[in-house]
Amino acid sequence: MSKILGVAAIVFLLSLSSLPDSSSFYVFSSSSCGPCVARLSVVKELYPAATFVTYDIADTVSLSRFSEIEKVINASFIPLPIFGMFSDGKLKLVAAGGLTKESWEKIVLNETSVVDVYVDNGKGEAVLEKKIVDDKKIARLEELFLRKEVYPSADRIEVSPLLILTTALVDAFNPCMLGFFLVFLAFISYSGNPKTAVRTSLAFSGAVFITRFLMGAVLMQAFWINSGINFLVAVIALVLGVAKILQFFLGEGRQIPSSFADQITRRIERASNPKAGFVAGCVTTFLITSCSSPPYFLALSLLSTGSNVVGGLASLLIYNLVVVAPLLAIMVCVYVLNLTTTTDLRHWVTTRRRYINLFMGLGLVVMSALVMFYQAQFLG
Repeated sequence: MSKILGVAAIVFLLSLSSLPDSSSFYVFSSSSCGPCVARLSVVKELYPAATFVTYDIADTVSLSRFSEIEKVINASFIPLPIFGMFSDGKLKLVAAGGLTKESWEKIVLNETSVVDVYVDNGKGEAVLEKKIVDDKKIARLEELFLRKEVYPSADRIEVSPLLILTTALVDAFNPCMLGFFLVFLAFISYSGNPKTAVRTSLAFSGAVFITRFLMGAVLMQAFWINSGINFLVAVIALVLGVAKILQFFLGEGRQIPSSFADQITRRIERASNPKAGFVAGCVTTFLITSCSSPPYFLALSLLSTGSNVVGGLASLLIYNLVVVAPLLAIMVCVYVLNLTTTTDLRHWVTTRRRYINLFMGLGLVVMSALVMFYQAQFLG
């Protein structure tokens, strides 16, 4: 009798970790993430008979697909790897992080008519993060996990190119960048060599473009991975937009710290050749971020919401070309066409700075509201 009970106990324990023959796991992970590979190995050892299909988010298409899954689930945080477990072709559950064997055995046994989303609590325990009850969202998750080619959702709000262009124009006429560029032009004018001045100006403008593009590409990846950042960016930009509007009526305060302004000026004073001009452009772009970032961050938020990876980077390229265009136009006016002097331009920017800030403030408020609208429409 004791032997029969022992065999029965073994069979029961084995059944806890067994899956139906038709079960399969679709996994988003990263080959460069050691803990992710180890977590995936645990599940493969636990269910050796199951089928596993792995997507590496180092691939831009997989990253875009992973970002779509995050937005459908709309959880506060989803660690890697993320598993979609299917049984008989239907999505049964979604699990993320380094769950222990005991946690896997527990959640697999749960029978439910909806799709449960479990997240590792940092100790390997499965915490029920969400219950996906909407049939459309379940179907979308199944498509994102299963299909080789995934098209944008029919409910996806596409960002208007005109809106992105408008944001770029607001960003392009930022008085902080224009002011420092005019100071830069004034200093290199003393070189006495127009060709050197033009090449140095081109190097400065090129540095602004490259630095902004690289910063934007990195930040947009963060926006894709964690969609919750988008709403936070919109709120901050809204506050800064209101502050700029108030400055029009109450007077303008300091835009960037004086220590940053001193560093920029020192770099500009040394910019006597293209190499030094390029360095000055990079330093200036980094240090005026506090003054110039709000419209740029809003644009990145819009692009991450309404674009895939390739389309987003292409739009980012065009955006920054628009931002640099006024710098190139000023350079042409000063050194090629001899239409005006840097002193005249600096006086024009200074006397109209209040109105430029008012324009930027109104633009930030409108664009912040639109970002919130896009987020609400997409996540709702």
